[in-house]
Amino acid sequence: CESGRRRDTQPASTGRPPDQRHCERPDMSITVNMNADMGEGFGAYDIGDDAGILKIIRSASIACGMHAGDPGTMRRVVRRAKEEGCSIGAHPGFNDLWGFGRRRIDMHPDDLENLIAYQIGALNGMAAYVGEKVTHVKPHGALNNMAAENEDYALAIGRAIKAVDRDIIYVALSGSEMEKAGRKLGLKVALEGYCDRQYDDDGNLASRKIPGTVIKDPAVAVKQVVHQVVN
Repeated sequence: CESGRRRDTQPASTGRPPDQRHCERPDMSITVNMNADMGEGFGAYDIGDDAGILKIIRSASIACGMHAGDPGTMRRVVRRAKEEGCSIGAHPGFNDLWGFGRRRIDMHPDDLENLIAYQIGALNGMAAYVGEKVTHVKPHGALNNMAAENEDYALAIGRAIKAVDRDIIYVALSGSEMEKAGRKLGLKVALEGYCDRQYDDDGNLASRKIPGTVIKDPAVAVKQVVHQVVN
């Protein structure tokens, strides 16, 4: 589960408004929109408690059939998101089902742009069944990590978003190449913070391969989220 920290964009939710927490500093008000990655099962396999998580978040980032997900899973999660008042976001990844999108893939930026537009379009098709549209895009796994550091990848994702719907919010790590690309392309940008991951000194996510970088203690996760929000 991640917490999206939005300072300069409208909340992604098209249903109930996101939960709001206001800092006591007189000159600053922060709105936090909790989001989570979901729809990451495939065929007969379900991964994660999507129905339960949808009851406590406001934005769902749904796998689009490349690293995980399939048409049936996507449509089911979209329907439940609508019922719970959660906004519908695309969670595109590399075409890496076996590796769950966590393996780095070198691609020409044009090919990556096509891949992202393809996945957004697929989820938009399923969202149309419940009268909704994709409101944000949050890249998955290795793609997210690479785009945070690689300007060409970050811009390719941004161009795909802009081509499909320039009102879609580009969800990015603060200070990353994705944030820079989104602003350069004139897109809406939402800055996110992870409750269950540690960070490198450069502000990007520390590798899962390093022991201890995935936070599993709820108390530690809560402390990190509070720090992110108020500081």
